[in-house]
Amino acid sequence: MNTIEYGQGAVNNTIGWGQGAKVGGSSFSNLKSIALDGVDDYVDCGDTGILNGGTELTMSGWFKTTNTNLTQILFSTFFGKKYAEMSLISGGLYCWLGDGTTTSNYNVVNSTNLGISNNTWFHLTMVFDGSQSTNGTRLKVYKNGTLLTWSTIRTIPTTLATNSSDTYIGARNATNTFGGNIDEVAFWHSLPNVTDIYTGSTATDLSVLNPISWWRCGDGDTSPTLTDNGSGGNNGTMTNFTTFSTDVPT
Repeated sequence: MNTIEYGQGAVNNTIGWGQGAKVGGSSFSNLKSIALDGVDDYVDCGDTGILNGGTELTMSGWFKTTNTNLTQILFSTFFGKKYAEMSLISGGLYCWLGDGTTTSNYNVVNSTNLGISNNTWFHLTMVFDGSQSTNGTRLKVYKNGTLLTWSTIRTIPTTLATNSSDTYIGARNATNTFGGNIDEVAFWHSLPNVTDIYTGSTATDLSVLNPISWWRCGDGDTSPTLTDNGSGGNNGTMTNFTTFSTDVPT
């Protein structure tokens, strides 16, 4: 049986049609992440152009929080009602997208429903496809490769905002900082298969998926710079911290 999930590919086809290129390889290793103190640590990636007025956006990353009950930002570009963001708020996961006029979000009641617990790595992929006809199909979010069911859904715009504000890893405009580890953050102005971005409990080589930005969060980096391994040239700057962690998804 073919089960084709937009943004994900055909995962049950025995001949593998629609699953996309296989990623990873013997030359790829993931040995480092960034550890943020939840007080004032974050990464400023500058103006990435993540909000480009387009109709497609995919964001992904690995996260491990020390306190699920805090208000903390995973990955964000946020200015007024122009934003794209993934955040944990009072134990719930929120994924936000604004076109400049519409306030929109998905959220789940609490982290228990999600299976997100303290000191445990989890992977998120947020997929926006403005060509879809309903709110529930325009914005989808996957945890560890599995599509989430949301308790609240507001109007999801059909196009991204156009905005030049900075993109942050572990913060929103240098506030609501994240406490814990973050690794392998990336985004695309396209819809790569979720099954290629998340292939299991360890990090994946994303290079063949051609991300616009891909911050490896330590591997190949020299503090305080997180090198952009994508095509965008959007290096991140570690702010209020200087060292890398050896705690990575396994």
